Amino acid sequence: MSGGVRSGRRRTPVRAGRGMSREPDFFEDLRRVGALKKGLLGGRPADHPLSKIPEAQVSRDTIGAWLRGERFPQRLEPLLSVLGKIRVEAASQNLLNNPADGVSGESIAELLAEDRWREKWTVEQRRRTQSNQKDAEREQARRVLADEERWVRRAALADRPRPVRSWTPKRLGVHPAIPGHPAGPDGAGFVLPAYVSRPHDDRLHTRLAAAVTDSTSLLVVVRGESCTGKTRTAFQALTAVPDDFHLLFPADADSLLAMLAADALGPRTVLWLNEAQHYLDGPAGEAAAAALLRRLDTDGPFIALATLWPDRDKALTTTPTAGKDDAHRQARALLAQADYIHLPPSFAAHLDTVRHMALRDASLAAALETGGTDVTQVLAAGPDLVAHYEHTDGPHGVYGKALISVAMDAYRLGITGPLLLAFLHDAAPGYVTDSERAAADPDTWFSDALTHARTLIKQIIRPLQDVPNPPGWEHFPTWSALPTISNCMAAELASTSAHPPPSGTPPPTGSPIRTTSSTSPTPLAAGTGSATPHTSTVPPSTPEAPPPRDGWRRCGRRPETSAEPNACIAPPPRPETPLR
Repeated sequence: MSGGVRSGRRRTPVRAGRGMSREPDFFEDLRRVGALKKGLLGGRPADHPLSKIPEAQVSRDTIGAWLRGERFPQRLEPLLSVLGKIRVEAASQNLLNNPADGVSGESIAELLAEDRWREKWTVEQRRRTQSNQKDAEREQARRVLADEERWVRRAALADRPRPVRSWTPKRLGVHPAIPGHPAGPDGAGFVLPAYVSRPHDDRLHTRLAAAVTDSTSLLVVVRGESCTGKTRTAFQALTAVPDDFHLLFPADADSLLAMLAADALGPRTVLWLNEAQHYLDGPAGEAAAAALLRRLDTDGPFIALATLWPDRDKALTTTPTAGKDDAHRQARALLAQADYIHLPPSFAAHLDTVRHMALRDASLAAALETGGTDVTQVLAAGPDLVAHYEHTDGPHGVYGKALISVAMDAYRLGITGPLLLAFLHDAAPGYVTDSERAAADPDTWFSDALTHARTLIKQIIRPLQDVPNPPGWEHFPTWSALPTISNCMAAELASTSAHPPPSGTPPPTGSPIRTTSSTSPTPLAAGTGSATPHTSTVPPSTPEAPPPRDGWRRCGRRPETSAEPNACIAPPPRPETPLR
């Protein structure tokens, strides 16, 4: 007797669990007992009374499934108690010596013998255990093979996965911060200040930890304006991910598509999408969005961690008006499944925490010296603001740097208010060399220099900015001012950044500049030497620069920068006096 056939007669198949063959005699005998109870015994005892046997403690449906040969009893004693009651019923009807059926030649007593069922249950239990073990081994082998194949495909990718803890904040796109003080003579390199946790950090950490625990797939979008800490927030959230996770950081939409096509984003991986608009825009972005949405429907734990600016998020998620092409249909569908973490624009509600941590962190302390609540903006924009000043490029950079130097020297001399553009124009010649003055175009140098000095850094700050007109929306066209962060840098300039005019014409004397705040500037003709109650004059000579200190470095000096000049304020009309 072997397999599912006995004496040339095919047995009725029965269910015994997924992927599991079983020795048929045990279940065939159960069906024979069921047929006996239903036939010769007239359905007695019924399944309901059998379920009430103290030794059984199983449901009526379970007993019915046993006697139909559909379910294996996990414990022997309940089965023996049910069979014992059926044997008692057969004995009460004097049927124990009758044939159990017309085929086997066994008596009812032999069919219901307790020793028979102990042996058969033990054999079947052993067979099932061995079968389960083999199934588990086959499943493990399948997973190992699948993992090996996945790693082969990953190895062929241009942007390969790496252990999550091996990624540095700099490599993942976190902005370097101003180093504070003291810094080394060559700057502080990449500075990562202490992290100030806020309520949204707790929500993000909890969401990621739940995805790991529940083995689910998750897309999180950290949304906020420029330099509000999106990437740093996402980087800190990686602490919720176990050390054995791997992180993949595609270079562009094509790289993301290659990862998805290679099935490289398997369980226990993090997909890093800093500035997610770069991956979701255009035809390749639409294809990547559709493929990533399908990935979110499969096995986890898998986490896609993205950052987005509000305007880019709006562009990707807004439904076009009727009749217009829907360029972001797939991206919109993907982002609709995302968990959003919205970052506040400032630390206004958490300044006490920042102050407390600034006692032990020089970068935070330097950021607080600006007096504002835009802590992350100061931390992130400082290095590029310094780089824009120190590493001039283009034909107009040296003249723009001269204007910024004039404004910072004025601040160091105690002039904290806005400056007349005419004053900047007349003082700038003292901050360039003779050859640089000779190369200047008398018709355009000042407007071009002002454009350079008003370059937008990190989309949030300009070295020189317009002076707003309090009663209205416009600005004063003939005035300019240092932003607060530039005041911080000017307050303690190093000798390499602040110096007396290098050569040639000294800064003009008697040029009017504001020294106090008022509702509006008081314009004066440059070089008149006169002053009104809201102006004062520069002393006849430029004082010696203060001893070298670390002000520039604490406010953002670093050896390598990545300034990002963008849109500029239109320069005011060119002054009548050219650079000569």
